[in-house]
Amino acid sequence: MSDIDLLLEKYFEGQTTLEEESILRNYFRQSEIEDRHKVYAPMFNYFSAERKEVAVEKKKKKIPFYVWISVAASILLIIGIRSFNSVSVGNDMGGTFVYVDGKKVTDQAEVSVAALNSIRVVSEVDNDVVSTQIGILDSFTE
Repeated sequence: MSDIDLLLEKYFEGQTTLEEESILRNYFRQSEIEDRHKVYAPMFNYFSAERKEVAVEKKKKKIPFYVWISVAASILLIIGIRSFNSVSVGNDMGGTFVYVDGKKVTDQAEVSVAALNSIRVVSEVDNDVVSTQIGILDSFTE
């Protein structure tokens, strides 16, 4: 019985060390294998091929540098647009006006009073509409 036969016997019993398994893998990678051992060659070659595939799958995908530059440029563009919009919104208060009885009113105090009056009128109209609709619904239940 050769050393390879002993190692194969130990391998199938689960008794081999990592070094002994390495010896077996190296033996089956050779082109000259004894005829009685050729039966086991596909198994050891399969394990070697699988190990290479697993190693390939574990490689980390590298993101190209230009992608990072694009992301950074996009973020800066968004920040720039947002800050520009917030600055322009803050300056709109100087141009606030309202038309009252066909006349343009630009005084902030008068504009505020006119806006509050409009809101009050709309809420009164809404209250009247809601009261009317409730009355209609009540007539159906009677």
